[in-house]
Amino acid sequence: MHKVTFEIRKTFTVGLWVFLSCLSACSTNSQHTQQKRLTEQSNYSVVQATDNKPKYVTNYTASGKPYYHLKFVLDSENLLQVERYTLQEFEQNGGQFEVLLKKSAFPIQAPNCNSNLILRMPWVPPDVDLTLKYQLYQSILAVYLGHAEQVSVVLELNPYVQESQQGIELTQCNIFFRHANAKYVPHTESYH
Repeated sequence: MHKVTFEIRKTFTVGLWVFLSCLSACSTNSQHTQQKRLTEQSNYSVVQATDNKPKYVTNYTASGKPYYHLKFVLDSENLLQVERYTLQEFEQNGGQFEVLLKKSAFPIQAPNCNSNLILRMPWVPPDVDLTLKYQLYQSILAVYLGHAEQVSVVLELNPYVQESQQGIELTQCNIFFRHANAKYVPHTESYH
């Protein structure tokens, strides 16, 4: 009887030892896996933080001058004011209009600007077709009036831009819709 009890205890002790060893190894492995997961999350956060920098594109002229272009979404959070024009007034203005943007909602810093940002569409001569510009203006006005959620636009940060430690920053409160050859340019690629 004692021999059987001893064998049961011995088997139980060995089994318990194997179980505890496995539990310890599994726990260590689990801690290692959890630590690895936390490290990966930490690295992801760093990538995310780095990735939060504004996505501007630098295009160069033939003379090597850099032009900074940025895709930007206008919405109810960043659009503060839009000038109101009829089609006739729009044409008389040469397609020029202004939009007031919330400075704090813009991805490029403007440390010298004490107010909000002014986004301008440049003027063009009367013989230029303004149909596409007016459609863009109407889309922006629809967002401002709450008839649409957002509109994507392309901006040109020149001439009021300079290199900074963050990449670039605005030197004034002014930015422009990207414009070339009297036309709005709706992309950030090089324009020929």
